Amino acid sequence: MSESTNGFPYLKDVAKGAGIGLGVLALIIGGFSVGGIGTAAPSESSSAIESTSASATPSATPTDARTCSVSTDASDPRLGNFQAVVIDAATDTVLFDRNADKPA
Repeated sequence: MSESTNGFPYLKDVAKGAGIGLGVLALIIGGFSVGGIGTAAPSESSSAIESTSASATPSATPTDARTCSVSTDASDPRLGNFQAVVIDAATDTVLFDRNADKPA
């Protein structure tokens, strides 16, 4: 007669897999925590020096307008029926709109 197995027949294999998975997870978490150790924290003295040397009345500086555009890339015929919307998350401004009102 053959031996009868009680319970779950692959319990050892499942336990090995769970142990290996927990070990890999611990290594990943440990790697991320050790990776942050080498970064230097900003010092308070450097920011205090910068604030004291700044002028009393701030002056406005002109900034350049955005010059990047995806319209030439979006008009590539290899894209087929291209539909896209690019929205600035901070200001909810629509930066690019191509057939957004048409259903896919």
